[in-house]
Amino acid sequence: MSASFKNLLAPSLFAAAFALALPAIAQDRPAVAASVPGGDIFGFTAGSGVGEVGEHGASFEFDGAIGKRGGSYGLFSQKYAYERVIAPSTTFGMALFTAYHRVRDVPVEPINRSAFQFDGASVELAHRLIEASGANPFGLKLAVEPRWARLTGGGRHTEAFGAELKFITDAVVVPERLFWAANLVLDAGTEREVEVSRYVAGSGVKLSSALTYQIQPAFLVGFEATYLHAFDGLFGRSVGHALFLGPTLYFKISEQAALNLTVAPQLGGKAKGGAGALDLDNYERAITRVKFSIDF
Repeated sequence: MSASFKNLLAPSLFAAAFALALPAIAQDRPAVAASVPGGDIFGFTAGSGVGEVGEHGASFEFDGAIGKRGGSYGLFSQKYAYERVIAPSTTFGMALFTAYHRVRDVPVEPINRSAFQFDGASVELAHRLIEASGANPFGLKLAVEPRWARLTGGGRHTEAFGAELKFITDAVVVPERLFWAANLVLDAGTEREVEVSRYVAGSGVKLSSALTYQIQPAFLVGFEATYLHAFDGLFGRSVGHALFLGPTLYFKISEQAALNLTVAPQLGGKAKGGAGALDLDNYERAITRVKFSIDF
């Protein structure tokens, strides 16, 4: 596969997915538009839905990232979150994080370790700017999530502060059957490992697009593409990028509880100065998510 083809692969996939969905989304809408179901029906990609004022819920998110260049690598992180609708179209959430690292003989992670540790906290404020309707086929939500972290990707202790700015859109492709969503996430932050005296800045871009099909009201399956790009400093020198693609599954256990499952192998990428067709210095061979959520 040529380098130029690989550089075009990610944007081409996203353009194709959008082009397939757009004609159905943009057709004449009924006076009352069908809505995208709430919950995490798209996998890693979020939807724009917001509940009624006063509604609240909790979630447990288990993410896995497996495989680096050489050696044995596994990062299994947990997010314990609470969210509440505090005003019309506005939610506030808070979360705690833990992580288990298992690292053996990985060139970019010089210290072997096997440990379960506390990994900081975050808060999130989100506001839906546009609700899907007969006049607006696309929903749009904006969110910001500041984060404090205590661990690097290899499990070393650090002081890290950053934030993600999230642009979230979704739409009904086929009423009560096929739904689409896309996210653009910009993140920036700074970190200092405990044995190092100075802070180092970094940033990244995440672009994801997902389609999911409702087989039954409580069961949806789909696929999702996620493109990640890492930079030194504030969107300065590129240090690597990767494309992930895989299936998603959403199961509504009850009116209050739901389960989301996602797995995505890395299909292509490139680390700055690295060899091979994947970026296994900044990212992993595969990423997974299992998320359980419950509304009160």
